[in-house]
Amino acid sequence: MVKYMRRGRRERKKNPPVGSAVGPGMLGGRYRPLTRSDEEQIHQTILDVLENIGMGDPIPVVKERALERGCFMNEHDRLCFPRALVEDVIDPAIDKKIRERFPILLPKNLLSAASSRW
Repeated sequence: MVKYMRRGRRERKKNPPVGSAVGPGMLGGRYRPLTRSDEEQIHQTILDVLENIGMGDPIPVVKERALERGCFMNEHDRLCFPRALVEDVIDPAIDKKIRERFPILLPKNLLSAASSRW
């Protein structure tokens, strides 16, 4: 019984199904359901939410450290994160390959403006 199962597996490896969606040597990462404009709009919306709506009921240690670094509490007692601060924090975390693949995440002109403000 074991020999039969092995023999079948070897045959399947030698002759993969004809309609296989992925073959050896194929490049991935080509599926882009969003346009660059869509990506930019999402990025800007996230920054708007962090800056204007913020985070409700942050734990004390997060609140303390965020306030020390330039965040503020709004009139609804929510912790808000300035745009430039968010961009400055995210920038070093993005590796070169991601930056090349998704240049819209942190456009250089925004980063230079952010750095000069903080």
